Amino acid sequence: MNGAVTLHGVLLEAEGLGVLLSGASGAGKSASALELIQRGARLVADDAPEFQLDADGKPEGRCPALLRDFIEVQGLGLFDLRALYGAAALRERVTLDLIIELQARRAPVAHNLHGPDYQTQDVLGVAVPRLTLSLAQGYSAAPWIEALVRHHKLRLKGHQAQHEFMERHASALRQAGR
Repeated sequence: MNGAVTLHGVLLEAEGLGVLLSGASGAGKSASALELIQRGARLVADDAPEFQLDADGKPEGRCPALLRDFIEVQGLGLFDLRALYGAAALRERVTLDLIIELQARRAPVAHNLHGPDYQTQDVLGVAVPRLTLSLAQGYSAAPWIEALVRHHKLRLKGHQAQHEFMERHASALRQAGR
């Protein structure tokens, strides 16, 4: 692949978006991906998705031929998703829309009413939105990942939950005469 880059993580299609789960080894990327696949997401590539720019100049990810259809879950081993779930659990390629970095929570998380803290990560010269998800050990990341992906989809459509809440709050204060 000319002008390509390989990133460490699991690339999925979730809720119609291309999502890369990144993080250190043992962060729960593959286990979370397996749970998301059981909820309807589709695997593009485990461990080493390859990216190149598509015709629209967006990073598009696919799986190296050697790894296609397989996912390795730490402590459980290698799974053939085509054999387990059928072709519907797989996707050949997807545009990269969001990166979610999984981290182990080491300290309490500060209260944040303003919504997820978006950063960006450069992928082939394109700034891709990136979120960090910190969970205490023992919690399933899948519902949180799903919520972040849905939140991002709404954000792309112009919906900002924190703005709606602040407007509602200001209206309530006006009605209360403050």
